[in-house]
Amino acid sequence: MAYRIRIVAVGKIRQPFYKDAIDEYSRRLKPFCKIAVSEVSESGDPGAEGEKILKLLKEGGYSIALDERGDLITSVEFSRKLERIFIEGKEPVFILGGIKGLSEEIKRSASQIWSFSRLTFTHELARVILFEQIYRAFKIMRGEPYHY
Repeated sequence: MAYRIRIVAVGKIRQPFYKDAIDEYSRRLKPFCKIAVSEVSESGDPGAEGEKILKLLKEGGYSIALDERGDLITSVEFSRKLERIFIEGKEPVFILGGIKGLSEEIKRSASQIWSFSRLTFTHELARVILFEQIYRAFKIMRGEPYHY
């Protein structure tokens, strides 16, 4: 059975090399999960973007805000946490902000806030990293060698 994952992201992927990377990881992920991506338009105002994001979140869903000030986690921790969400029968929803990050309201409403790094990434690169980490998480869950 393939798991379901949602990504709610501010902005579109414009650069072809980012699209290519996301397409490659999407292809690799097909045996493991189905990923649905919802995009909200960029406004540069985290509050306005947050209102649009909130409309896309389901009541009682398991949302994970990605923010540079969130909990720093390793790839193994990412995998274990994702696995735990699946075991609990929940559908993870990853939230990626725009140029000015996520609104405080989104961060307060999130089930968890994770960080890939204290560095700041463009929203396009952050989405590529997210896809790669999801793929790596499944390889770790399955004990396959990609991670090492």
